[in-house]
Amino acid sequence: MNQKIKQLGFRSIYIQPAMGDMGLSLGAAYRMVAEAHGVPPRPLKNVFLGPGFTSDEIREELQRLGVSFKEPPSIEESVAELLARGKVVARFNGRLEFGPRALGNRSVLYKTDDPTVNDWLNKKLHRSEFMPFAPVTLAGARP
Repeated sequence: MNQKIKQLGFRSIYIQPAMGDMGLSLGAAYRMVAEAHGVPPRPLKNVFLGPGFTSDEIREELQRLGVSFKEPPSIEESVAELLARGKVVARFNGRLEFGPRALGNRSVLYKTDDPTVNDWLNKKLHRSEFMPFAPVTLAGARP
């Protein structure tokens, strides 16, 4: 629907990332706060509204829980190696996003050549099949 609205020719359009009931409540709260402070509502600059955690905080929590972990010198290389070996990687970095979909700061990653992933990974994560995983590839790897 957002694409159809954009195609109507508006020069500027803002699409709030959490469309649906969740977005309605955010918009209502945002407008009430803006009016209470006498400023007009404006588009959010980003949706990273949740908490963020430092490396020290994460390390302390993992130690407190007795979870074994490694801190590789290059997280990107380590993640790429795990994915190439067919491992599932859960990753978060920075503040958590507002909304129902991951936008990069919290993501479940898996190699993109397994057409069965949506079924078995959703079962492991106790999610419905309605929650698909989006394939990602490097722009330079396009055919």
